[in-house]
Amino acid sequence: VHAHNVFLQFLATHGIIGFLGIFLTFLIPFIFYVKTLFNNTSQESKVFAIAGLCFTISMGACGLTDFLFFTPFPTMLYFLMSVTLITIITKQRTFSPKI
Repeated sequence: VHAHNVFLQFLATHGIIGFLGIFLTFLIPFIFYVKTLFNNTSQESKVFAIAGLCFTISMGACGLTDFLFFTPFPTMLYFLMSVTLITIITKQRTFSPKI
């Protein structure tokens, strides 16, 4: 039996530390994507940042009505997609030509 809210589930089972952990799991990528979007980066980086924002917001919104991390697939999907998008953006920033 679990709460149908990822944030309330972590708060109930792991306390405030668990809640902060799951909240930061969504907040840190969100901040990274927003900073990438509004910094002077390439168009490709901005496209990946928008994709990351949409993905993070949609997973967070789905987490309000379901406990996403109850099974391995949504957990792997969220973390692998986040790591992939952040890596692509970081690599593009590193290898982009300086004008």
